[in-house]
Amino acid sequence: MDLFEWVGLGDVTGLDLLFASAALVGGLLFIAWFFLLMIGGLAGGLLDGVGVDVDMGADLSFKAFTFQGIVAFVLMFGLVGLALSRSDMHQMVALLAGTAAGGASMWTMGKMFQVFYSVQSSGNMNIDNAVGMNGTVYMRIKPGEVGQIQVEVQGAMRTLDAVAKDPEAYFKSGDTVTVKEIIAGRMVVIPYGQTSESE
Repeated sequence: MDLFEWVGLGDVTGLDLLFASAALVGGLLFIAWFFLLMIGGLAGGLLDGVGVDVDMGADLSFKAFTFQGIVAFVLMFGLVGLALSRSDMHQMVALLAGTAAGGASMWTMGKMFQVFYSVQSSGNMNIDNAVGMNGTVYMRIKPGEVGQIQVEVQGAMRTLDAVAKDPEAYFKSGDTVTVKEIIAGRMVVIPYGQTSESE
């Protein structure tokens, strides 16, 4: 079965054949990538197995050359080049325009991954950064029981489970406390202003 005939490009020759091949390969790879993402993120594991860089934490100069960036380049190079070539545009203009469109698509993909990575990084909270911070009791902390405090962590206000360092202490809603340490993911708090000497 001739794929070019199937998509209505059976008459392509010369440079058009290069554009059509790029568009066809890029389109098929994009569809395959999208399908793999939809069935549970298998694409990441698959590409890791063949050594393709999908690390969004890498330097931006490498982000453009991820699998997604290469697919975007090939697809847009083929589509734009073929469209211009078949509209009787000079072949050199079509080649340059296709290359420019592919490069712009690759750059855009790299910038998108930069944004995605920054959003992902800002969403990864390290609760250890709460130690030493002052917070407000949100849900009262009874002696020996778990309550909740609101405390700023990495520039964002968080509501976290908390217990009193002193097992006899009681904090009502609105009390100001200081996070002394973190045990088993819970904030261990002391009264605001309490120093180590008074503990």
